[in-house]
Amino acid sequence: MRIKEKNIEKSITINSVDMLNKPQNVDAQLETENFEIVLRGPVTVMNNIDEEAVKLYVDLANVSRGEHRLKIMANIPAGVELVEIKPNEAVIKVE
Repeated sequence: MRIKEKNIEKSITINSVDMLNKPQNVDAQLETENFEIVLRGPVTVMNNIDEEAVKLYVDLANVSRGEHRLKIMANIPAGVELVEIKPNEAVIKVE
């Protein structure tokens, strides 16, 4: 008989967000800092996850100059589930 490993949730604070598809001729600044991400997964996997294992990003494709609220996306390790990102949007100023 195989025993199923217990799943746990873990909250991690991330203070860096990558900006994908940033046009070369613009300056983009993230107005929002410090995001909390909640992940769920097996205990043995979750014990090895820290802020280095998670990458948050926003996609700046088709974004014009001005202030925008963009959805935060996450690249997370295999075997874990994304429960929540707080806040789930970032304010980006494009000049």
